[in-house]
Amino acid sequence: MYAKRKAWKDARTVFLKCCKERVSTNSWFYLGLSMLRLGELSQAEDAISQANILDNTNPKIWGLMTILCLTTGAERLSQANMSFKEALRLGLKDQQILEEIGDLYLNLQDLDQGLVAYQYLVNFSPQYPDGLRKYAEVLEDPHCRNQNIDLAIDYFK
Repeated sequence: MYAKRKAWKDARTVFLKCCKERVSTNSWFYLGLSMLRLGELSQAEDAISQANILDNTNPKIWGLMTILCLTTGAERLSQANMSFKEALRLGLKDQQILEEIGDLYLNLQDLDQGLVAYQYLVNFSPQYPDGLRKYAEVLEDPHCRNQNIDLAIDYFK
């Protein structure tokens, strides 16, 4: 755990330097990601917002903003939903981001949004076993409005 934290601190330092020396969407995105991983949520939001100002058509930036909002808890759920909708509209196809979004929605007991994230995940990455398993688990959950046990069984196979 300590090694991961140190790596994120080192990354933050590198990307902060990049942001100062050469303005780019990627440097702001990765600065925001490193700050998010370090739990520096306010600074992460500033960096992600700056990346979004530079390129508001990048689905990964919208996905990262969704993760940030979901990480802060249920009080920013509506903002997370809007960011997620925009990420999907722009064609988000990042396996890690979609899986994390799905996981965070499940942590907040929003099974339907979690299902959407996992569904997008399995649609473009159908060989990813964790994505298939998570999608099937939500599909079979009786608290999910879109429960579909037959489809869940197909995915479990």
